[in-house]
Amino acid sequence: MPLRTKLILLAALAIGFVLLFPSVRAIGGGILMHRTPAEAIANAAAANDRTAYTLPPGKLRKAVALERIDETLTISGTLWPPLQLVLILALGIAAKMRNLTLRLAVNRWLQCFLFVFLLLLLMTLLDLPFAIYGHHIGLVYGLSVQGWLSWLADKGKMFALEW
Repeated sequence: MPLRTKLILLAALAIGFVLLFPSVRAIGGGILMHRTPAEAIANAAAANDRTAYTLPPGKLRKAVALERIDETLTISGTLWPPLQLVLILALGIAAKMRNLTLRLAVNRWLQCFLFVFLLLLLMTLLDLPFAIYGHHIGLVYGLSVQGWLSWLADKGKMFALEW
């Protein structure tokens, strides 16, 4: 494997670990183990004003952990697609997909549809780990009751509609 490819893969892995590290630290057994600024502010407000509503400490930790995970997934979801495209181009996958579509179809429009289908399929598969993790978090925190088979069927329907 050429050095350039190795460096690109290493950079992609490093970015992935940096982006996922906060969410791994945040869920540490389901709750944060240290006080957060939000928790300190809420406790100070509750101490000064007995009519103020605050979450119990356990629920507050859980809510803060969920917010950190959500922020991490949102940032990852924003940065990952452009990085995917760079990797697809740098690793020569786009050229291989082009060659495949040229072999399968003669018509330019059909070649275009096949290439877009392959590109969308590849990007959907590369996004799948983030989507699986997001659904898992939704189940763990009680935000979702949808089963895995139904969730996967919905993902398939969304892919078909996007294509």
